[in-house]
Amino acid sequence: MKKALFLGWLLVLPVLARAQDFLLVINDADPSAVTITATGNNATVSSANTTLYDGSEMLGFFTSALTGDIEGSLSSGTLTPSGTGTLPYDTYYVDNYSGGNVDLNLYYFGTGPADPNESTPQLFSTLQAAYSGTATADLSNETLFLPAVGAEGNVLSGWSGNVGVVIGQWQVVPEPANAGLAVGLGALAVVFGGVGLAKRRRRRAAG
Repeated sequence: MKKALFLGWLLVLPVLARAQDFLLVINDADPSAVTITATGNNATVSSANTTLYDGSEMLGFFTSALTGDIEGSLSSGTLTPSGTGTLPYDTYYVDNYSGGNVDLNLYYFGTGPADPNESTPQLFSTLQAAYSGTATADLSNETLFLPAVGAEGNVLSGWSGNVGVVIGQWQVVPEPANAGLAVGLGALAVVFGGVGLAKRRRRRAAG
């Protein structure tokens, strides 16, 4: 029995360790109110070359490439990247860094191009939580392309217009409240068995 438990933990511990890589977890059970929640985990790589305006990108978030310029305001939330004080992301944008419009970018737009807070640097570090808080987005128009529970991918600092580095991962979970335990408890169960603006933003940036 002890040997079985020991072998079980040998399988579980790497999975639990990998759970520390997840920085953002998503609940898209209600497409009109998709929640993106910070896990409180540290970035896996330090990065300081992006701003609030560049934001962060969940690579390969949508299951298929979307068409057109898709962007909107986050309806509510406090999702804040490290090093930016109390300034949360307020806008989402469907980006094409991965080669198609499948990436979900979160960023700060504020009052527009003249907002000085847009240039606030994001300071991701392996020594502190990458994000705090939560955000909510209405992605009901993209319902057919939302990822299923268990889907995961990389989190990039920045966007296609100013690329940072991959600082961790995102994952879709059933409930935001269970985000920090989703991967770990899943592993335990197996072993013991028994998450109009586009034109003014991105075209402005391109111009």
